[in-house]
Amino acid sequence: MQPVASVFVLLYTCAVRANGQPFSFSRTLGDHAVLQNPIVIWGTGTSGDSVSKTISTGSSETMNTTVGLDGIWRQALPTMKEGLEAFSLILRSSSGSISLQDLLVGKSFLCSGQSNIDLVVMKKAFNATNEIATCADYPHIRIARPVRHNSWDGPQTDLPLPMQQPWAAPDAANCAGFSATCFFAARSLFTSLGSATPV
Repeated sequence: MQPVASVFVLLYTCAVRANGQPFSFSRTLGDHAVLQNPIVIWGTGTSGDSVSKTISTGSSETMNTTVGLDGIWRQALPTMKEGLEAFSLILRSSSGSISLQDLLVGKSFLCSGQSNIDLVVMKKAFNATNEIATCADYPHIRIARPVRHNSWDGPQTDLPLPMQQPWAAPDAANCAGFSATCFFAARSLFTSLGSATPV
């Protein structure tokens, strides 16, 4: 009986938390993001609200989902062709509308590690001045960096804080403090894929 009681408490807690949550995208998403098939977008809202989506590529397909008891909605998108053409996405619910702009479909990676990833940034790379200057030559490589955060309460439902570096095309300003290892890996992959698939 105890596991059943635990499930009841969990559902009750989730339902309480769902009340009054703003209708929003997950903090892992943002304008300028690179999404990878199969694409599932998600976010928060008020439990029970219906969510519908529109894609700017002319898709007439209507898809609806509902915000769950945990205050989270999830929406699968149709399989989309990888390429350099950007698109936008609009979601609507009874709480209002939200959108994402300048999205690309390609290969998306989580680049993770210790000091070799986090501390070796572009401004410390060999030939750093030239490397940083050429970052903007790769607008179809997109970068993002979450805030470092420790959690002792188990898995999280979302990033606890907004991105330290929101999704963006690289330029001299945002590339200088970005991981050199991650950017060079992305650039190598982008080139090896014929400079035709966003990374």
